[in-house]
Amino acid sequence: MKKERIKGDPLSYKLYLDETPKEESAEKRKRVELVTKAQVKKFMNEVFCSSEPNNQAIYDKKTVSTEDIYEIINDYTTVFREKSRHSFANDLADSICTYLPKYQESLRNLKIDGYEIIGYARKSPTGENVTSKTRLLKSMVSNLKERSLATKIFVSPCSWASSPLVSRDLQDISQVIMDDLSVDGNTQDLLAYIHSVDHNICLVTIDFGGITRRSEDIIDLVEANPSLKKIAVDTFAQSNDVFIFDTEKLIEDNALLQKFDNSRNYCSFGSFRLSDLAEPPPPFRQAETMVYRQSETGGNI
Repeated sequence: MKKERIKGDPLSYKLYLDETPKEESAEKRKRVELVTKAQVKKFMNEVFCSSEPNNQAIYDKKTVSTEDIYEIINDYTTVFREKSRHSFANDLADSICTYLPKYQESLRNLKIDGYEIIGYARKSPTGENVTSKTRLLKSMVSNLKERSLATKIFVSPCSWASSPLVSRDLQDISQVIMDDLSVDGNTQDLLAYIHSVDHNICLVTIDFGGITRRSEDIIDLVEANPSLKKIAVDTFAQSNDVFIFDTEKLIEDNALLQKFDNSRNYCSFGSFRLSDLAEPPPPFRQAETMVYRQSETGGNI
């Protein structure tokens, strides 16, 4: 039968394949989704966990080599297409198990040098109820204690990032929340404390907006409190970076101060990164680490 007749009456006739179609190669690259290093870092830290994620439904505990990680990552991005495996290991893979320890090592060294680590958290006056606000603030407090090793925590339960520090928490309108947090006080208590001590202080916050979006506030805070020598900003949720600023240099550098002004649009400014402190990893094949990896059957990686 002529193909013209078949095509002219597709409801009555059907064309069949002349040969069996070839199966797609198992090696075919998956759809590229990750386009920046920040996205790759976040992906890696969600897929490969160095500590117990408490989710056995999608994670399996196993030993993986840096090469395993490299091959899996390359299925989801072309960021490292031009890099060798060893270059990849130097640049990123070791951060899975060393990011948090290196951050904490930096803070412990400050403690050895006589610094006190103080945490500060803030919650904007948005529409959440008291229960939700308390839950979110408790998560921030826990983060500051466990990740940033803060020994004192001060919280502003209801203030905008754009409001001056000296104007926050002048009225106890959120005392119910504060009573449930078991912290050392609010913003006014923080300002009074750092002004009263004669030892060095490192103030730690989560994200730049966690303290202020006004660079002039940072200048005023540093100039009014000689004990405040360091400000650390943990931006793990955005880019797996941590910034530890020397306050004397900070207030003299407009580019650094703009990180606070631009915190609403912050992504990654390429400042101090823990990965920059890493020692060169061992030969590629020998770099193996026990991690909790999302299983291919239980989770979508």
